[in-house]
Amino acid sequence: GWKGDGIIARLSTPRIAQELLDTGVPLVNVSSISLSGRAAAVPRVRNDLAACGTIAARHLLDRGFSHFAYVGLQKFSYVREHREAFASTLAESGFSCSVLGLGDRPEIAGRLETLVEWLESLPKPIGILTWNNAQGRAVIHACRRAKLFVPEDVAVLSGNDDQLLCESCLPQLSAIDV
Repeated sequence: GWKGDGIIARLSTPRIAQELLDTGVPLVNVSSISLSGRAAAVPRVRNDLAACGTIAARHLLDRGFSHFAYVGLQKFSYVREHREAFASTLAESGFSCSVLGLGDRPEIAGRLETLVEWLESLPKPIGILTWNNAQGRAVIHACRRAKLFVPEDVAVLSGNDDQLLCESCLPQLSAIDV
C-alpha cells in the first residue's frame, strides 16, 4: 500500500526486480548485477568498475610493485570486469596478475588455509587487489597467519571503500574511493 514517488534499489534478482516493477512506481537500479527481461530496461546507476580496476593497477604500479594478484568471485560478470581492467592495465605495463578465484560464494570463511598457501606461493613484495572489503580483510588475516607483513610483503587494496570495515582491519585496509 506504499505510495512513494520512486524507488532506488539494488536489483539483485529477477524476483526483486519483478516485485518492484509491479508497483508501477518509477525505479532506478543501483546494482552492477546485470538482469534480463523487463529489469534490463530499468535505468541503472553504478560504479565504473573498469575505471576502479585501472585506478587500482596504476596506484600499485606507482608504488613500485612488480608482482600483482587479484582475489574475487569467478562467476559474476561485474567482478570479471573489475579484474580484467586491473589485469589489462598491468599487462600494458608488461606485468602479469595471479588470480585466486573464489567460485560461487563470496565468503572466504573455511578457505583460510587455501588463501595462506596461495599467498605463500606468490613472489614478494606483491600488490593485491580484492573485489571487496571482506576479501581484503581475509587476505590481511591470512598474511598474519603466514607471517607476512602488510604492506611490506603484501600490499592489500580493496575494490570498495566501506570506511568502517577498512578501519576495523589491523593494519587498516586501503581501498579505492568509489
